[in-house]
Amino acid sequence: MLTELPELAPPVLPPESFKARFLRIVNAPWFSYVSLLAMQAVFAWRFWWYRDITVGDTSSYFTEGYRWFSHFKVNIAWSPLYTAFYGTMLFFTRDAAIATLMHRAIIVFAATFMVLALTRRLFPAWIAWSLALWWACLPINFETLYEVHLFALLPILVGALIVAHRNTAFYRGMGLAVLVLTMVLVRNETMIGVACFGLVCLIYEISRVRKTDQKIWKGLLKISPAYVVPILVAYAIILGAYHISHIQSDELPAVLHSKHTLNMAQVYSFGYGQRHPEYKGDAWIGYAPLMTETFGKDLPTIWEMIHANPRAVAEHFWWNISLTPSGLQLMLFNKASGKVNPDYADTHLHSKAARQLSWVMLIVIAIGGLLSLIQRKYWWRTAMRSQIFIWLFMFSVAMATFAIVPTQRPRPSYLFALSVTLMAIVGASALVIVANLRLPEWSRAWMLPIAIVICTTVAIAGRPTAVAHAQPYTQAHRHLAPYEKAIADPRTVALGFCAGDCWRYASGTNVNLISPELFIHRDPAKSLDEWLEESHITMVYLDEGTIDRLTAENSPLVMPVLKGDPSTHWRVLSRSAGTEDDWLLLQHVAKVVTGR
Repeated sequence: MLTELPELAPPVLPPESFKARFLRIVNAPWFSYVSLLAMQAVFAWRFWWYRDITVGDTSSYFTEGYRWFSHFKVNIAWSPLYTAFYGTMLFFTRDAAIATLMHRAIIVFAATFMVLALTRRLFPAWIAWSLALWWACLPINFETLYEVHLFALLPILVGALIVAHRNTAFYRGMGLAVLVLTMVLVRNETMIGVACFGLVCLIYEISRVRKTDQKIWKGLLKISPAYVVPILVAYAIILGAYHISHIQSDELPAVLHSKHTLNMAQVYSFGYGQRHPEYKGDAWIGYAPLMTETFGKDLPTIWEMIHANPRAVAEHFWWNISLTPSGLQLMLFNKASGKVNPDYADTHLHSKAARQLSWVMLIVIAIGGLLSLIQRKYWWRTAMRSQIFIWLFMFSVAMATFAIVPTQRPRPSYLFALSVTLMAIVGASALVIVANLRLPEWSRAWMLPIAIVICTTVAIAGRPTAVAHAQPYTQAHRHLAPYEKAIADPRTVALGFCAGDCWRYASGTNVNLISPELFIHRDPAKSLDEWLEESHITMVYLDEGTIDRLTAENSPLVMPVLKGDPSTHWRVLSRSAGTEDDWLLLQHVAKVVTGR
């Protein structure tokens, strides 16, 4: 913990005075952790009460998590550490909705806990708690669109805490090894952090050896076990993950190539749509025409994009860079003053409060930076000398920002490590300012309730606008879940008027799905039976709106079933009973796949 400037040291308080007891309580670790996690629960639960099961990328990760649950297999190319953790939740509950909420809650509370643990290594208790509360109150953190991004912060925080534990080569080597694990098993862009922190350690160790009489290579050889052993352990873990991966050898390069090219096609198409409002293509599935027209192929690599059309790539990069101020505001205040969304999810834009808070933060950093520069000898001696590798570790990981922002966009979900680092910089600046204000230590403790009021106000201002929690995707998943084996059968071809995510959660596999759009816009010259036969559909899920529409059309798919006509080719697997919403799950009689 940082000490005060000598001339600003507070007076000694009587041991049984109210001020002393109050100060002892608010500085106690148990108070910090218990109160912060309680506040996190209050902030998050108001959102999670309305939360439906996570759709999109998370459902795809669920299929890999289900593979871990059922066969102890992972996909080395797709965040295997995360999917193994996600799949482990299924050992506690087979309900995918509950398992998804459980794994989200564990990730959120673990991140908040470790943010507080890290800040307590850097600052006095009142600043550490205030910074962690700032982190905990932001919905952009605990209500992140996809859980995998927040999960990627956890090993980084673990590495930072290891480096903070003791200033020795072995602990720096362990921190570097954690980054290597994160690079391979969670997020590949961590390779930039590995390179930067590895270089920092190398330069530092060379400078230490130079202070001795021995040759540099001999000194480095003597120190090398402190780094080599942890990294070898990390590689052993990676080899173990590869051994249980169902993607290996020749398949792996193809999967990694597909992962990269799909990402580049989607992010370029999304940014292009923001730059050109007249463009109506779907960035997630309809990118092929745009990419082919711009770069000559539908799924190019970043290097192929640069070679084929460097001007288009430069426009893409500059557009993403121009969104950085809004991205940083969204990261730190859950709202942005800009006009264009730096994220994919809906955000609060045109915010005057975000602009005002930005100026306040910049002023605090500027004043604190100037004062620390003037008093640099004192702050180096009392704080930075012992903390320097914690800062260098976080700065190294944050360097990935320079690659992520231009190629992807300044999404807060991609920059959680930068968010923690920026908050720590604000905390350091605030500490320097307060130390120069000559406030006694007991009076600073009153800043905790002030922080609670401010953060609670921010959280309430960003509360969810939903007034009901129908959770349609969760309900659809639970309607389908009893027929897991039938849905997972590779012969099953499903037509579902619900998101494909629901089928993945119900079966743990990527089901063969026919888009409802194809059903709606089918060839009118063909009968419904002919279309269903040609599409090889074996299972149909109908929601309330679709049932009403098909009933009004006297549909040959629905009406015979509802009337109990024995000659129909479809049978009812399950239907609504005593519920507010109508739904119907049908299976083709001649193509029945057994198993419930």
